Amino acid sequence: GRSEIRPVIQTKIIVAGVELPALINFTTRDEMTFRMLLGRRTVRQKFISDPGNSYLGGRPSREVKQ
Repeated sequence: GRSEIRPVIQTKIIVAGVELPALINFTTRDEMTFRMLLGRRTVRQKFISDPGNSYLGGRPSREVKQ
């Protein structure tokens, strides 16, 4: 990989109807499968992570909301 400086903001996100505080960093993910990643620290108090499964909460729509 390469080293880069990423701006970071603190905000709230909603996952499966649950509002969570989150630190978000900005980087270009155009060529990556997932446009956003959630860290373990963000979801650890409300969710259990199962790395063996995907989209257990439903597959997101590809529609861009404005």
